[in-house]
Amino acid sequence: MTSRVVPPAPADLPDLSRQRWPGLAADVVSTMGGADADLAALANVLRAEDRLATVRAVLDAEGPTVTGSRGQTRPHPLLVSESVLRREIASDMDSLGFGFKERFRVRVARGRLLKIDDDLWR
Repeated sequence: MTSRVVPPAPADLPDLSRQRWPGLAADVVSTMGGADADLAALANVLRAEDRLATVRAVLDAEGPTVTGSRGQTRPHPLLVSESVLRREIASDMDSLGFGFKERFRVRVARGRLLKIDDDLWR
């Protein structure tokens, strides 16, 4: 297998995401091989995290409820967006092998921790 160089961050990523890109992309390259689809998924995760931060800022400023058209208290519409973004990020991180499902898929065998797909586990 040839080693792949970590590509530069996509130009449309916000500054904080661009700073995080090299380390995360290096992990994608080393664990997943660095396929274009995996790097695109990573970029989408970082974009979703940026949108989530924007949604959180609005919710922090406006609170979790709004006043409806008849004066009733209603859940803020962005609560749904926040939930959807959280699920999207978790799902994409799982697909990249960085989610909780993958991180804790280890077993103890022969006195050391092994991933389930390790040959010694079989």
